[in-house]
Amino acid sequence: MIRQKSTIFLACAGLVLSILLGFFCSMARAEDFSQLAFLPQEELFAQVAVLEKRTKANSDDFPAWKGLGIAFHILASDNEPEFISRSVDALKKVLAQTPRDWEAMCYLGSSTTMLATTTWNPMAKLDFVNQGGALMDKAVKNAPSNITVRMTRGCNSLELPGFLGRGELALEDFCRLAQLVEGLPQSADPLKLSVYEKYAFCLRQDGRETEADHYKNLAAKLSEKHLSERKK
Repeated sequence: MIRQKSTIFLACAGLVLSILLGFFCSMARAEDFSQLAFLPQEELFAQVAVLEKRTKANSDDFPAWKGLGIAFHILASDNEPEFISRSVDALKKVLAQTPRDWEAMCYLGSSTTMLATTTWNPMAKLDFVNQGGALMDKAVKNAPSNITVRMTRGCNSLELPGFLGRGELALEDFCRLAQLVEGLPQSADPLKLSVYEKYAFCLRQDGRETEADHYKNLAAKLSEKHLSERKK
């Protein structure tokens, strides 16, 4: 089974998810919340206040609810557990209005699995993980080539204990992600770097050393390229 420490999930939930939203969601919907994860916590809270003001002025402002759900998901991923339930509540509102929003569904699934950290009851923990996993699996089934959806489930699966058997899903997701990002422009290099690193990790855990080395080398080249460009 594949298992990794919480730093993997934090990185994905932060920088990588924001990159994904920036590349692939800004064209598809009126609002783009891709920069939320780049913000210092103080500024992120300021954006939360703006979004909350909008929802208070108009409880049917579902783009604002989605932004809040994403922001709370980021805060929860940054070891702020009090925001887990707030992310769940906000994203449930979005899905009640737009039940085929697969990205919102996948975020909701991820936040739901985080609820397992809020209880000591083993059965309750398992229930939250099963509920959240089912939502993420449904989102992937309906949007198998959506990079945000795949990355959300892949990162979440890496964080969960190996005995739950979701490590194989991480391998599947990052395999597909490696295919999806291959032809993207240079501006997507940070995304490619993260995908290749995670895929290399999954492959190594699966005993596929040669393939793991290949993607590790691809990631290293992108990292070296990024450092070189920063020095210019």
